Amino acid sequence: MNTEFQYDDLPLPAFRLNEKLSVVNCSEEALRLFGKVSSFLEIVDEASANKARKMLASGMAVEKFELNVIAQPSKLILADVFAKWDSQFSLSVILVPKDDELAGIVQQLAQLRSRLNETDYDLFLEKERTADLLQQVQELSAPCIQLDSMRLLIPVFGELSREKVEAVSARLLENIYQVNAETTIMDFTAITKITSQGLTSLESLLQTISVMGTESIICGVKPSHAKKLHHLQSLVSVKFASSLQEVIALRPETSKS
Repeated sequence: MNTEFQYDDLPLPAFRLNEKLSVVNCSEEALRLFGKVSSFLEIVDEASANKARKMLASGMAVEKFELNVIAQPSKLILADVFAKWDSQFSLSVILVPKDDELAGIVQQLAQLRSRLNETDYDLFLEKERTADLLQQVQELSAPCIQLDSMRLLIPVFGELSREKVEAVSARLLENIYQVNAETTIMDFTAITKITSQGLTSLESLLQTISVMGTESIICGVKPSHAKKLHHLQSLVSVKFASSLQEVIALRPETSKS
């Protein structure tokens, strides 16, 4: 298996660092967002610098964590960080920026719920507005990111429920059709809970994706969720990987092996 990052094709900010967290190589998206930097810590917000040093220390078994990073021009971004030491002297880091639009909608939703608890003024209209925002939250909590001409990435956040799977299915299937994707990668790292109805809806979605001739890969499965997901392999065509970084590092042409 070739584990070298495909920096030229990766539409996410990615870095290869040495043991001092100096930048050895980076993707074009990293250059676009942050400019040319000599150290990874140059793009980390000052309040998050100690956390970055601790989590990325040489020899650490790094899991996914969050950092505030500063993009050009002086824009603060909250990002999920996926990092792995390939050796004692080589660290690969991928950033997945959080969606500002999702954060704004969640804030609006909280405000509306607070109003509904205090008054029944214009209750029907407020309920409709709340339902619309909930639908948007469900869709944005599983965004569809095109990694390259053959692969789509769907990082799923929060609870995997029937409503969430149904909310994202139409958009995902349309994207698969439009780009003629060969592989969809579903990252379950940020999932908190899997409901029984959500699992049934996921099975139906994976079957549809398979009928379209597209391979499905699920990564980042927590031990607490593994028992609920293990039977999927016997029902639908799906592969599992330990982490998003492992899947992204594969060359597209080898991901279907």
